[in-house]
Amino acid sequence: MRNVFLLLFICGQYFAAAQQIITVGTPAVSLSNVDIETKERKILTVGTGSNDLVAFNHLTQNLYVQQRGGVARQLLGMGPNGGCVDFDLIGLQDVSGTDWAHDFANEIIYSIAGQNLFKLEYKGDVPEVLIGGLDEGVGIAVDVEEGYVYWTELNLNTVNRAKLDGSGREELIRAPSGLSQFVGIALDAVNKKVYYVDKGQGKIHRMDYDGSNPEEIVSDLNDPTRIGLYAPDNKIYWISEDDEIIQQADLDGSNVSNLIDTEISMPYVLYVDPTNGDLYWAGNGFNLAKVERVQPRSGERKVLLFNLEDGFQNLSHDPINERVFLSDPNFAGGRMVSMNYDGSSPEIIGSERINGGRPYGVADGFNGYFYYVGGPGIRRINLDSKVEEDFMSMQRPVNQLEIDVESGRLYWSEANGSMGYIDLASKQSTTITSTEFVQTFALDLTNKKIYYAHGDDEQIKRMDLDGTNVEPLVSGIAKQIELDVPNDRLYWLIGPVGFDIFYTDLNGFFRTKLEGVSPSEFAILGASGSRIMLNTIAVNGNNQSASLTWTLEDDFLSGLQDGEVFSVQRQNASTLWDELGTIAFASGQGSYDFTDPQPQEGVNRYRLRYLSPDGDVQFSPVQSLDISTSTEDLSQLEAAQLDLRQGPASLQLRAERGVVDIYSVEGKLLRSFQMADPILEIATTGWERGTYVLRHRSEDGQEGAKLFTIVQ
Repeated sequence: MRNVFLLLFICGQYFAAAQQIITVGTPAVSLSNVDIETKERKILTVGTGSNDLVAFNHLTQNLYVQQRGGVARQLLGMGPNGGCVDFDLIGLQDVSGTDWAHDFANEIIYSIAGQNLFKLEYKGDVPEVLIGGLDEGVGIAVDVEEGYVYWTELNLNTVNRAKLDGSGREELIRAPSGLSQFVGIALDAVNKKVYYVDKGQGKIHRMDYDGSNPEEIVSDLNDPTRIGLYAPDNKIYWISEDDEIIQQADLDGSNVSNLIDTEISMPYVLYVDPTNGDLYWAGNGFNLAKVERVQPRSGERKVLLFNLEDGFQNLSHDPINERVFLSDPNFAGGRMVSMNYDGSSPEIIGSERINGGRPYGVADGFNGYFYYVGGPGIRRINLDSKVEEDFMSMQRPVNQLEIDVESGRLYWSEANGSMGYIDLASKQSTTITSTEFVQTFALDLTNKKIYYAHGDDEQIKRMDLDGTNVEPLVSGIAKQIELDVPNDRLYWLIGPVGFDIFYTDLNGFFRTKLEGVSPSEFAILGASGSRIMLNTIAVNGNNQSASLTWTLEDDFLSGLQDGEVFSVQRQNASTLWDELGTIAFASGQGSYDFTDPQPQEGVNRYRLRYLSPDGDVQFSPVQSLDISTSTEDLSQLEAAQLDLRQGPASLQLRAERGVVDIYSVEGKLLRSFQMADPILEIATTGWERGTYVLRHRSEDGQEGAKLFTIVQ
């Protein structure tokens, strides 16, 4: 399993490296990848908008999709299988028009809209009006080799052409009947024929490039609109809009048949790749807006982009198969969409509308199931057969699901704050806690811990997997919690109104705001990593040096080769992991040691990192060593009239924003907090009895201190 950290924005690209996040929410309703250090954002897929135009650039292998959301337009560029959306792939945010034609070799787009036919150069700023004075231009096509652009005008019911520089404009044909409506147009560059659609009379015509030899080849169609063709296969394709189907026929109009008549809704546009005959079409049906590629010879279909009705929500993922799961939050019931980590190869799973409303859940990649909340209980979908079934009824509404695949446990939390797990084999449910009011939670399966937000205390806590050994870690309201165990980080989303992400280490130290991102939802994909199989790992030392010793399990030893190395990493207040050195594996040797000659003042955290020859990253559990020796002289601090209120298990400080430090009376720094809001809650459960010093430093440099005593 790759060690990849991704956060989800409901707003790209999959990076095989740590410290990446996927986010939901910005920009618009899309799924994005963000680099934590550089804040570089790559959009994986977008959630809403109607698909107006589509084309595939066979030279660059990029798919272009023109979308409209409300009155705004956006041009998406993505890979041949979808995913990795780029809004600036060809430097155009808006290709206004009802149709377009691409000159891929010269990087030019010709588009038509209303009274104008435009020419736009890739990376250009302003489109050029190539031909004006049209009477409702609708369809457009170009033959670059012949040097002509062809188009239809709806109100005049004409087919026209001009040279690519706009000169030599001529009318090729005009409909004799006022019932006609000339719309879609396509060119057969092999046989030098123009094909055009008469929507008003339900017919398809063709003629020579110069307008001679016009003929009707297909009739009795129901609202035909767009048309495309592939001469090497002797085929034309068109959309019958009212019937919601895509049909095909031979170039002479014979052998009419349906190409696509299932899983299609409101087809709007189609495009045929002139190099291989692949057909791309886009539809904007209710809760089924998508872009799809079809291979007409085989009938194989592949969805490249889904646009759910109300965007994305309820992110989860399958780290084994590297798939993301998202749902449509529509109030009438949602649909679940699955896609690769890079946003490619999306598919709808489950029924057209997930039973019970907005679906959210978790994937069991080993056994091929997706468990989700549906109706009064928990349901599951077989990801291969797509068969849905009720898995287990619950007494109360379920808030969240997480899974421990190795142990076969499905963890749940309910609306009343209780939490437990279900044994997947026996379907027996066990309650872990009914008193901690679990609002949201995350599993640390490496260290056998549950991190959770306590709804009443407004604290983030952790406990053992059986609910014992509760430890308060961080004060504050958390809408969502995620863990990056290999990098020793606890992330949480501030809610319910704001959308800021903060993080500390797994022990709640070094609170930091993650700047530059503001999602409505996030998740970490594949961040748990594989664990180095160890019998023991230990660290001890003093302010002069720190010694690490570890012993490898036999099963792990058997897979290693001489010369493979472990790197020893250390983290302290910088929150970054530094490599101290490497130890090479020696055949038959299971025990190793390493000395850190200069440990840092304070808490030092150590771990091992192993990179296998095939790129698999593994980490050991983190071991800590506190070698703090220095103390600070607090005698000069001025006693301040701080508004410090003490409860049986917490402190509440009301003061200006700044930094709060907790010291022993001897001056040893014990804990530090960033005071981002006027009120700071500090949990004191588990603190030793005694007297402590609280020092407050405001952002303008003012500071003061106050004594308090823990008697519990």
